[in-house]
Amino acid sequence: MALTLASIDLLLRGAAAALLVFQLAHLAGSNLPRLHRWALAAFLASVLAYLLCSRPDFASFSWGWKLPALALCLMTAPLLWLAMRVVFDDRFAASFTVGLGLALTLALGALVVAGVGGLPVNVLHKVVMISFVMTTLWTVVKDWRSDLVSARRLLRTWVAGSLGVYVLLVLGFELVFVQSAAPRWLEVLNLAGIVLLSGLVALASARHTLDEWLGSRPLQLDQPVQPGQVNLPHPSHHAQSPKPSPLPGLTPSPPALNRKAALRERLLRAMGEGRAYAHEGLTLAQLAGQVECTPAQLREAINLQLGYRNFNDFLHHYRIDEAAQRLLRQDLPILSIALDVGYGSIGPFNRAFKQIKGVTPSDWRTQKAPVP
Repeated sequence: MALTLASIDLLLRGAAAALLVFQLAHLAGSNLPRLHRWALAAFLASVLAYLLCSRPDFASFSWGWKLPALALCLMTAPLLWLAMRVVFDDRFAASFTVGLGLALTLALGALVVAGVGGLPVNVLHKVVMISFVMTTLWTVVKDWRSDLVSARRLLRTWVAGSLGVYVLLVLGFELVFVQSAAPRWLEVLNLAGIVLLSGLVALASARHTLDEWLGSRPLQLDQPVQPGQVNLPHPSHHAQSPKPSPLPGLTPSPPALNRKAALRERLLRAMGEGRAYAHEGLTLAQLAGQVECTPAQLREAINLQLGYRNFNDFLHHYRIDEAAQRLLRQDLPILSIALDVGYGSIGPFNRAFKQIKGVTPSDWRTQKAPVP
């Protein structure tokens, strides 16, 4: 029997659904933080809902199926944005603002489904969805250079980037055909794209677990120290920390240990006595040159031995640690201190200081200053 577009459509939907269910099961068995699991699961569920909503016979389904499917289907782009923010932005935290934005987006989609506002509201909804995807792509690429988790850098490029571009293309075509039905062959091609991307994610999952891809557990021989457990070396002196314990059954050779220990020693000296962090615009490549190693070796040292997942966070902690002490010891303008520890202007310094210390630099100086 010759394959028709309808039979190909059915086969592709089944294959995509199977791959997505596999990913949901894989996600459920991971050790990722709860917010990571929920955000990724919500996006995968929205793609499953899209497979249902785009069926030619979806209108004949009961409302018990249609309502939750439509709600998820309308939120595919915002949920992709949320998942990528959670996965790639280590400073992201759920907030009322995020929840309100998602709720308003869902409400706009509900107006489209109800036919309220006609074409202008429909176009506005598509534009909002495209804006979410554009922001998603920016989230994926903006910290690529400073990401210290090697596997996660690959994930940014090959999976998240491809996924964002694909969703952007789909939304673009939906905007083009906003007043008419898309050709059936284009819908089938779209399904083939979903299967291809789902297969890419499944292949990545077969190679490494989600925990390994996202840096939740080590890919190398050294046991990483989690952020929050790291005793940050004081910028004014060099502290010797105990060597990280190797993974059971994977004891690195003495030469490898010696090389890593020597690199750690040079790195801590450069960041301590050498105050390398005080150089404005310091890049990972520049610091690697100072400590005589490759950028990849430096990423591994900072990530697995010192527990940082982002190079900028690594610099911020050194800079803010010195600035916090100098604010209490020296009666200098805040801007002067900010410039001296490596910031080019007061804005980034204030944001980093408040994020790390919980208060502004001026409040810190007032609250922590010794009583005469």
